Amino acid sequence: MKTITLKARWIDQVDPVTREEYPAGWSGEVTDDRAARAKAAGVLAPASKKVADV
Repeated sequence: MKTITLKARWIDQVDPVTREEYPAGWSGEVTDDRAARAKAAGVLAPASKKVADV
């Protein structure tokens, strides 16, 4: 399982008859294979970077 955040609307074609739609900005935990499909579709938001205290 992986936590992802989407930068754009995404329709995941799970199989020939099943489609699941996610809105832009959606964030949540998904299976590894679904995270890989989102990455391949180019809809993942860039990972946020933590700024160290100065």
